[in-house]
Amino acid sequence: MKPYIPTSLHSHIRSHSVFVFEVGGDGFGSGVLVNIANRVFVLSAEHVIRGDIDINLGIVPHQSRFTILNKWSDEESDIGFLELDPFEVNIRLSQYSAPFSVHRKILAEIPSNRTRLALCGFPRGEAKEVDGVKQVPVTFITVALLAYELWTSQLKSKYDPKKRLVIPYGEKWGGPFVDGNKIPRNPISPFGLSGCGLWHFDPETQDSDKPVYSLIGIQHSTVSSEGVLVCTPLDELIDRFSNHYGINIASDSNGGAA
Repeated sequence: MKPYIPTSLHSHIRSHSVFVFEVGGDGFGSGVLVNIANRVFVLSAEHVIRGDIDINLGIVPHQSRFTILNKWSDEESDIGFLELDPFEVNIRLSQYSAPFSVHRKILAEIPSNRTRLALCGFPRGEAKEVDGVKQVPVTFITVALLAYELWTSQLKSKYDPKKRLVIPYGEKWGGPFVDGNKIPRNPISPFGLSGCGLWHFDPETQDSDKPVYSLIGIQHSTVSSEGVLVCTPLDELIDRFSNHYGINIASDSNGGAA
């Protein structure tokens, strides 16, 4: 893998990506700041938001507590969401942070052979504390979805292709990750980017001022031996959200765009 300069697309998805950390502990991960039905949420992995957590909206070194109005998570699918106080979030947003508007359910059927996907998150193994403030460098990955016919027998026996998306670590990634000899190294293994968003985008717009992209999943697991990350499609989480709040979110096979 070779480091590369993030595109305009990555700058946009970075604005929706948040750093989630455990208060008084060492556990932490990523999340996605979204707006659903005029409410503000952080979507993440269940194991990331399981304990007493706090959220950094990317306003470095801003790290103050946010009021959590509601919390839902499911251990089996390893996904969940936190509902935040919209007033608290809005007064703390800056040019670096913005909720991604999720209006409709996005279908999981994705043509893997021509799909480009991007991830943006914070690798657990790279966290450090500076002057009492936890900091984690951001990681960007651009990949294609791993088609089911390319799954190994281990992956096929462990995951249902209708409920999980499997992606390789990627041909492209970005971030300040080098070893002692200043040689680029892989920051993803063995912890992955738990809780980060999986984004589908139009490659022809990734360098434009208004790249076209949609949130399609949440990454929660890694299989280091296979060199892959595992995600739950967004439509499953939206179904859980709809049931939890009694809100019907219509289906949209085309996904959303920023």
